[in-house]
Amino acid sequence: MITYILIRNCTFSIILLSILTSCLPFYLNKSLFINEREGIYFIGQTDTRYFQLTCEEILPFYGFQIDLYENSQLASEVLTKWKIKDPFEEEKSMGFLESKVRIKIRGEILTESFSLRGGYKYNCFLEIENVGYKDNQYTLIPNCKEFEEYTEMIVNHLRDKFIKYT
Repeated sequence: MITYILIRNCTFSIILLSILTSCLPFYLNKSLFINEREGIYFIGQTDTRYFQLTCEEILPFYGFQIDLYENSQLASEVLTKWKIKDPFEEEKSMGFLESKVRIKIRGEILTESFSLRGGYKYNCFLEIENVGYKDNQYTLIPNCKEFEEYTEMIVNHLRDKFIKYT
């Protein structure tokens, strides 16, 4: 009887610990911004087969063309071409005449997650660069509310897809 209670309590503790240390906090906090200065967002987890499919589906939906795929032992990356866009009103008020955006999606491989069904699982991050033309050169544009809303729309769409597929 005592052994049964001990095993039950131990099992409960292990389950609770795995929930608290998993990606559940990321799922609950959908507005998580990893690095505000560099524009890096955690967008969820997916596996090998859906990483590329999701990128190929979502990025063109927002007008981005995939330029490059890179794979290494630790990560897979998708990089888009620069997408020229009209500057947002706030960017125009800062003096930017033209702006362009580029996205990189990085899937960091979880090394002990291999399965025959889906390959490896990835923790996925989106990095977005927003540059504008001012004083005869392109420079990084400070984040404005309109650009943050634009980015959040893309990030949330990717998060919804990655959660659906895993």
